[in-house]
Amino acid sequence: MKKIRIFCFLFLTLASASLFTSCSKLVNGELRFSNNSANPYNCYVDGGFMFKLNGNNSKDIDVKEGEHTVRVEQVSGYLVYPTILNWNVTVQAGKAYSITFP
Repeated sequence: MKKIRIFCFLFLTLASASLFTSCSKLVNGELRFSNNSANPYNCYVDGGFMFKLNGNNSKDIDVKEGEHTVRVEQVSGYLVYPTILNWNVTVQAGKAYSITFP
């Protein structure tokens, strides 16, 4: 009887974790960052630093559905001033939004 209770507990725990993961994907969208430069850029979403993207690379991140501000700042390779670009994006659940720079 104790083994059956343990089995049921484990089964329900795994099933609920799977359901939670599936539901979270329904309220998230994706931002695809594509750096077409040879220089690295720092990437920010909603004012928070997310990652540094090296030159000629791409990276996808999950974000909640809704309005977001996106900013990229050139880290190196500039002569006088770095390139800084800003976007206001509306992300829909289950969809991807591409951010291509510079």
